[in-house]
Amino acid sequence: MPEEHSEFTNLRLEAVEADKTEKEGPLDGPLSPEQIALVQVIQRRFSHSGPLPSPETLAAYEKVLPGAAERIVRMAETQSSHRHKMESAVILGNVRAQSLGMWFAFLLALAGILGGLYLALHGHSLTGFGTLFFSLAALVGTFVLGKREQRKELQEKQSLDSNDES
Repeated sequence: MPEEHSEFTNLRLEAVEADKTEKEGPLDGPLSPEQIALVQVIQRRFSHSGPLPSPETLAAYEKVLPGAAERIVRMAETQSSHRHKMESAVILGNVRAQSLGMWFAFLLALAGILGGLYLALHGHSLTGFGTLFFSLAALVGTFVLGKREQRKELQEKQSLDSNDES
């Protein structure tokens, strides 16, 4: 998971107009408009997102502890490799589950169709044709719904991709 590093720096400079007899340093209390010569606020924001710290942060780690930058980079590489292996295992498991599900659905449909034909040919024509019809309807319905779902997912991915490019 990418880490985000942020650094905020606020700098306020105040100068006093009028005589230089005022004491130097921070002022206590509010200033009158005549006293304010310059009020400047500078805000710097640094943001970095990624599996590794910014180069400046890596350099600071290396300065404090020699060899730390190499260890951090190696750790990020190891984590990335592990994540890729886990993603591959999940994808392979999903493919196997889908394939197994398709084979079981095929066997059930085949049993329904063959059972319906058997019943129709052995004097139970209404029951046989009903079983045959509902088995085929289940196959066609599953196929049509599956294609509709795939089309819907593809459209969602395309809309997300077009939003990311904007």
